[in-house]
Amino acid sequence: MFLFTRLVLPALVCALLLFQRWDAAAAPALVVEAATPLNARILQQRIDSDGPEAAARSLDHDGGWLRLRRAVGAGWINWIGLVPPLIVHAPPTEAGSLRGALRRALPTRTRQVLGALDPKNGPVFGGSVVCQRHDLLPASRLKAIRAVEAEHDIRYEERARDCLRALQGR
Repeated sequence: MFLFTRLVLPALVCALLLFQRWDAAAAPALVVEAATPLNARILQQRIDSDGPEAAARSLDHDGGWLRLRRAVGAGWINWIGLVPPLIVHAPPTEAGSLRGALRRALPTRTRQVLGALDPKNGPVFGGSVVCQRHDLLPASRLKAIRAVEAEHDIRYEERARDCLRALQGR
């Protein structure tokens, strides 16, 4: 499949374009969905147009969960905001991986991660679940604690408190 989407499909598209007589008024719109790389803007458009459940299903088919997880874990701001609508429709293993990615992004993108947490501290992506310290190394946990303590945005005060309790093991 990789060989087809990366090599054969673009060659076919180029061949069609070369052999087709182009008339500006009658040129058909050519859309190649499989060749379009997934990015935060495209995923947000899927969520807006098809709904979060359908967007989550599309991530099952095109390897998008891995892309989302890596981008969130790396602290890419546009991707972090996509987690709340998608995580509730994610398969259980992917939901756990997304929580881990949010946890890894916490020291560097504290405000964005706190903003993505469930304000009601729910069991899917609340601060007490996302900020659990079980897979953090002591140095990473300390960095996360310091980052959350340094965040003073009143909108995220409750989320920060829930997250700190979980990071400190309380």
